[in-house]
Amino acid sequence: MFEKQININHILGRTFHIKHLVTLSGHISSIYCLADKIDTPYFFSAAGDGWIVQWEKDNRKTDGLLLAKVEGKVFSIIYIKEHHLLVVGDFEGHIYWLDTETNIILKRVAFHKGSIFGFCQVSSDHIYSISGDGYLCKWDVQTYQPIESLKISNQGLRSIIYDDKNYTIYIGSSDNTIYQINEKDLKVEKNIVLAHQNSVFSLAMLPNETLLSGGRDAHLKAWSVPNMDVEQDFAAHMFTINSIVHIPELSLFATASRDKCIRIWDDTSFELYKSIDVQKDGHINSVNSLLWLHTESTLVSASDDRTIRIWKIEKTNL
Repeated sequence: MFEKQININHILGRTFHIKHLVTLSGHISSIYCLADKIDTPYFFSAAGDGWIVQWEKDNRKTDGLLLAKVEGKVFSIIYIKEHHLLVVGDFEGHIYWLDTETNIILKRVAFHKGSIFGFCQVSSDHIYSISGDGYLCKWDVQTYQPIESLKISNQGLRSIIYDDKNYTIYIGSSDNTIYQINEKDLKVEKNIVLAHQNSVFSLAMLPNETLLSGGRDAHLKAWSVPNMDVEQDFAAHMFTINSIVHIPELSLFATASRDKCIRIWDDTSFELYKSIDVQKDGHINSVNSLLWLHTESTLVSASDDRTIRIWKIEKTNL
């Protein structure tokens, strides 16, 4: 049973208007990841077709620009603003370094032995990757080379986020564990065993020292950091929660699931504001990734149905 659903369109006296603006198509396979091209009018998508595509944030042009094509399915991307680089991770464990000014792939590195499921940036010159091989790897952005790696689990690592306030990396794993890692020395400080009843697919940070996690068990959990005490635990969807994104300007967050739904939540009360499904112009297959574009006040969603959908979210007066 879905325990948190409420049939109101306001939270604690706040009201919002959510409008579907546009559906973008062009990919010929499931779209797995999105990334903001920070401080530019563009964002990126990548998919199972190996295509890396650039789109306009303002929707005036609905055709995407194909920047590059790689051989394998792309499961993760991250944009490094300081170097104009898009880092791309594929199904085979290859990492590509794409110069977004010339649209040239500068280097391909085969380091991981499993699919690349996520990246996080910790500084202008360093990022981390996680893989199905159970390894966390630190990369030098200027040389495109691995610096250090750490075996975290015998199973795949599925989600990663960096808490810059506490210099801590959080990793969600297929062994149902959330790992808390000190970025300074790459030591595992804490293992939250059985954090979920199945793989931990998604993580996000709230500004009030709260870590959100979404699992293959369809549960959403909120953890106080760094102690990792559970503050919330409920069935937020019917199936796997693939993505969580915070919407700080509106004190909301959004979740996306294999149940084809996007859900919008209050980031303090955890009450459900809106559930977006196919009856509300939503996706017809699993929703794999979410991206909040604060400059446009829009939420971007990507799906197995090969489309990207853009939603305007605005606060309205009572």
